[in-house]
Amino acid sequence: MAFRSGSLWSERNELRCLALMKKLHEEGSPAGRQAEYSRALAASTGLSVRSVNAKIGNFKSLAGLIGPSNWSQNSKAAWEKYGHLPAAEIQALTR
Repeated sequence: MAFRSGSLWSERNELRCLALMKKLHEEGSPAGRQAEYSRALAASTGLSVRSVNAKIGNFKSLAGLIGPSNWSQNSKAAWEKYGHLPAAEIQALTR
């Protein structure tokens, strides 16, 4: 994966969002939970809530849970490499 210099996006943050998408799916996507998770991740990474929320949506799209979105090559690469794993295993990779 390649990220722009100075960007807060990294492989670790991509995987954090993928883990959140998987966790949401495993929990049955309860109302309001994505916003809650997005706020928490944004607060710990410096990313915007909107950016984190959009990234989670991109992973939902890659998983076929929602319609097409404008995902990045980094998101697609993360999905192809780690999308088969459960949330807990992806989260463990970010530590």
